[in-house]
Amino acid sequence: MTSSHPAILNRSRADVVRSAASVGAALGFIALALGIHVAIARADNSGDEPRPANANVQRAAQNPP
Repeated sequence: MTSSHPAILNRSRADVVRSAASVGAALGFIALALGIHVAIARADNSGDEPRPANANVQRAAQNPP
């Protein structure tokens, strides 16, 4: 199926390759940025840190008797 639009009919193969390369480069940059973001988020939130069992429980006031 071919297009009848003049702008598409007059494009050379080099223009098509250049456009495809720029789209590919943009997608690659987005993927790289997302990968770095995920790696940093995982490094900041490692699940190996010990947490107290009652971390969400409000503590009572500790007044001396």
